[in-house]
Amino acid sequence: MLLTHIDYYSGTAYLKNLEECDEFCHKLADLLEVRDEVTIEKRDRLLGEKFTYAVDSVWGMFAAYRQTPSNAKLAFQLPGEFCRRMVNQEEAIKFLWQTTHPTRIDLALDDYKRRISQEALNDIANLGHYKGVNSYKFIESKACQDGDKGGTCQFGKSEKVIRYYNAEIVHGLPADRWELQSRGDRACQIVSILSTNNVKDYAGAIVTGSIDFVKKQDTWRHEKRYRFWQCLKDETLIPQGEIEISPIRPDRSIDRSMRWLRHQVGPFLKVLYQSYGRQSYLNLMESIATDPKVNLSPQQESWINYLRRANEPLTP
Repeated sequence: MLLTHIDYYSGTAYLKNLEECDEFCHKLADLLEVRDEVTIEKRDRLLGEKFTYAVDSVWGMFAAYRQTPSNAKLAFQLPGEFCRRMVNQEEAIKFLWQTTHPTRIDLALDDYKRRISQEALNDIANLGHYKGVNSYKFIESKACQDGDKGGTCQFGKSEKVIRYYNAEIVHGLPADRWELQSRGDRACQIVSILSTNNVKDYAGAIVTGSIDFVKKQDTWRHEKRYRFWQCLKDETLIPQGEIEISPIRPDRSIDRSMRWLRHQVGPFLKVLYQSYGRQSYLNLMESIATDPKVNLSPQQESWINYLRRANEPLTP
């Protein structure tokens, strides 16, 4: 048996004032059917950066808020224990995608059949028989119960990390857990997919599409997938096929694109402006921006969502 769910979520909401902050927290509590007591106090709190208000709730959200001349910013974290109690993860993730900018999301795939041990997976990983990430390490840890030893197989780093560990030791579940942690643009892509699809079905497909375990041969054409992983992929397969979140080059950021526009395209734009005048120039820019033949990448789609939520002016 396999069970999948969201195990952690963090993001940023751009609001107008403290009243909107309070409304957002209570709306989230209502969607998740939890107690909605929320306190907002003027107290410094560090949450990646310094905030001037601390936001606390009895239902596990850890958040901080600050007001700026252009907007109000709420950074928040929904821990794993809280996410696992979500009554309707589909409605919750749809609301979060519409109102926040995701910074991290963790997906969990619990394998109650326990197809492979941590020791066996560690042996496979040490042979280099994995694809989709470029690093691996085994993290030894003390068990939470009975003094047993436990360990975590960890693949990848930075925006994509896959962990495999004994969920019975950590969470009291009779299963082994595959956990996919995604940050930055990957988190945005995943939340976008889950917001319009069934979380339980698609979360499993995203986890198993994030890495592969194959026996290396002389050529890639003769690679053979390990049986335990083939079984997991078969059980999480959806009608649309495998879901693979495309890697995004880190240098293709908004700031870098703006610098490229200014320095590389700017001189030609200036020629057009001075040659044809303001109105003709604006008409040309609008025709380019609305041309249906101009396609956007998934990352550029996430930029639109981010900039709309940030509600910051376009500065020269």
